[in-house]
Order: sequence, then C-alpha cells, then structure tokens
Amino acid sequence: MRTLNQIAGVGIVANVILNFILIPKYGAVGAAVATLSTQSITAILQFASAYSSMRLKQNVIVIIRYISLAGIVIGVTMFLENWTFAWYLKWGIVLVVSTFAAIFFKLWNIREILTLLKSAKQQTSDSV
Repeated sequence: MRTLNQIAGVGIVANVILNFILIPKYGAVGAAVATLSTQSITAILQFASAYSSMRLKQNVIVIIRYISLAGIVIGVTMFLENWTFAWYLKWGIVLVVSTFAAIFFKLWNIREILTLLKSAKQQTSDSV
C-alpha cells in the first residue's frame, strides 16, 4: 500500500510541474495533456506494482484485448473529432463501435448480458 501511495504522490508532483510548464503556453489543452499523461503513467505503474505484489497470473491476451479496445475507442473518437455531427451523434457512434469491439474481443459475453437483463427484468416485475 505504501508503494501505491508513493506512486500517487509522484504523479501529483509530476502533474503540478507539467501544469506549470504547459498551461501558460497551451491553456486548457496543456492542462488536459498534463493530467492525461500523468494519470495514465500513474495508473500503469500502480497496476504493475499491485500486480507484482499480489503475484497474480499474467494473462497477456486479455491485457492486449483491453489495450486494443482502448485504441479503437480513442481512434474512433479522434476520427469523429472533425466531423460536423452533433456531439450526441458522435457519442452514440463511439458507444456502438465500443460495444461491438468489446464483444469482438470477447471482453463482453452476449449470453451473460442477456441473462443478466432477463434476471433484472424478472426481479423488477416481481417487486411490482
């Protein structure tokens, strides 16, 4: 736990330093870049630390699937950035593409989702 707190502390300091460097020149975009980069690096380092201290089994395939999903979501978002659609249409497109990608990479199981939805519907109708 101490290591995770140290990583978080270094992330905070790095974020403040990057904000001082980037905000005067780039404004809000600089703040976003500083936050995104420090939070990402901090999350990866904390994950690696917790993963190694708990001695979990490595499942590289699942990690690659999640990274691929994140890449697709980011790629679709960046692709749609310059389109003149309303924001909610862009959001809907990203949501649909993300859903299909999660199913394609076997991160979501359609049968389990349908079973869960049926169970929730049944519980709702029983409580009424």
